[in-house]
Amino acid sequence: MTCPPDHPHNNNCYVGHGCRDTTCREQHAEYMRRYRVRPVKMLASTWPATERLRALYAIGWTPQILADESGLPIALIKDLLTGNRPTVTRRNGDRVIRTFNRLCMSRPEDLGYPGKWPPVCRRRARERGWLPPLDLEDIA
Repeated sequence: MTCPPDHPHNNNCYVGHGCRDTTCREQHAEYMRRYRVRPVKMLASTWPATERLRALYAIGWTPQILADESGLPIALIKDLLTGNRPTVTRRNGDRVIRTFNRLCMSRPEDLGYPGKWPPVCRRRARERGWLPPLDLEDIA
C-alpha cells in the first residue's frame, strides 16, 4: 500500500496505510509500548476459597502449612481465613481449590506435620463455628 504524497509519517500512517517507513515503524513501536493493553487479572469472590481454607483449618492445617502447600503467601492465607479480603484472583482461588482437593481427606499428622498447632487449630475452628470438609455443603 502506498502513502498519500503529503502526509506526516507516524503511527497513523503505519496502521492506516501500511507504511513501513523507518519513522512510521519507530512511532508505531513507541505507541505499542506506551498504550498497549495489559492483561486484566480476573477477580472472583473469596467465598469458595475461604470456606475451603476454613475447612482445612478445622482439621488441623495451620496457615503456615497451607501457605507452603498452596504456594501462596501466608498473609493471603490469613486474610482469606479471617474474611479480610473481598476478592481473590482466579489463579489464587484455583490454587486454594487444588490444595483443598489434595488435603481435605487427611490430617497434617498423617502427612508428616506433627506438632502442637494442629490441635490448636481444631479447637479454634470449633470455637468459631468453622466446619470440617466432610460437613461442608454445596461447595462445588
